[in-house]
Amino acid sequence: MTVGSAAAVLLAAGCCLSAQQARTRGDQLRAQNLARALPAMEAAAKAQGARLLPAEAQATSLPPECEAGRDQASPLAPLSNESACRARAQQVGSCIRWTANRRAFRIVRAGETPKLAVPIRADGFPYARIAARGDKLLLLLPQLSPRVVGTATQCECDGMPRPASSMCSVDSIFFIVDDRPSVEIEEVWVPLTEDRIDWVCKTTAV
Repeated sequence: MTVGSAAAVLLAAGCCLSAQQARTRGDQLRAQNLARALPAMEAAAKAQGARLLPAEAQATSLPPECEAGRDQASPLAPLSNESACRARAQQVGSCIRWTANRRAFRIVRAGETPKLAVPIRADGFPYARIAARGDKLLLLLPQLSPRVVGTATQCECDGMPRPASSMCSVDSIFFIVDDRPSVEIEEVWVPLTEDRIDWVCKTTAV
């Protein structure tokens, strides 16, 4: 039985899922979507004469920018939420230096070889991949078509929005790869189907 059909059976039986059960169902469905997306990305890279790199997109706050002419962060401004977030990022001991075209940036840490970071759009980023063809980097970005595979009711929800849990927001999603002298980047859109469950809150279900 698939995740979608199992959820449909639960709804038909008048059952609802706990928050933990809902997370488990969601994780199972995401794993299925990712497993289906990888071969599509590999095929898209091959069609472009490229090879997939092992990097996966990650979402995090950016380290502060490097001070001019030095491999360390610029001095922090007076305390504020923004500078507190920068101070937290600065604790890892790295800073960033943008490329001339600002299409990518290098993550610099004193005494280490810089890494190249390539930002991407947020939509569907877990499915995105990066590939290389000679000196060019290819961003394989998902063009998602959602497909609802079932409906399920969650017991422990009220349908109300929740505030952000941290004052330091994620401000960038990027791939980290080995540095290279020139940064030439091409975007390739790859059609993907993303299966989803239509969740209903028990308190608002009719």
